[in-house]
Amino acid sequence: MTLSEYFEKQFTKDLAKIEFEIPNEDIFRDCYTRTYGRNNWENIHQDVNNIDENNRSYFFICLFYITSIDLNIFSHFNQYYKIFRNKTAYPKFGTYSFGFAHHKPKLLLDIPIQKNLLDVDQVGLNEFIHFFSEETRTFLETNLEKVTTEDFFRALLSDNDFQIEENDENSLYSRIILALREKTGY
Repeated sequence: MTLSEYFEKQFTKDLAKIEFEIPNEDIFRDCYTRTYGRNNWENIHQDVNNIDENNRSYFFICLFYITSIDLNIFSHFNQYYKIFRNKTAYPKFGTYSFGFAHHKPKLLLDIPIQKNLLDVDQVGLNEFIHFFSEETRTFLETNLEKVTTEDFFRALLSDNDFQIEENDENSLYSRIILALREKTGY
């Protein structure tokens, strides 16, 4: 199964296996927002326990993808975010107490690697970069035609949450960001 096939056929089923929290409406105004990853995703083992081990690499990569596009649309194309939310209703990765704090998307790769749940060698970088760029292009052209793919990637790759830090050197995250920069020219 390719990453695209997994995303289309299995990812939503696997995503439903996570134990989500539903914050009160003072934190999120819409009633369908679900969150996960509280306290540096301390319950990650429980969340992925029912996901086929052969799908876990794709699962984490897809979580990184949906979180990245969600944050980018919210931060840089907020006038279209309501349309985006109505189409996707992706869960939020982060924690809350008096308000919600998003975790950086790179933790969706770093934490599973640290917990030996994501094997970096199983992640096809070229396949993921192709998936990320094509899935984003298709989604934008179909649903948010005023947001160009070029503008989307320019905003994503210049955002503070998507910068490579000193401790990211040679990480899966840094390889993804560098490959996206090379593919898009940003």
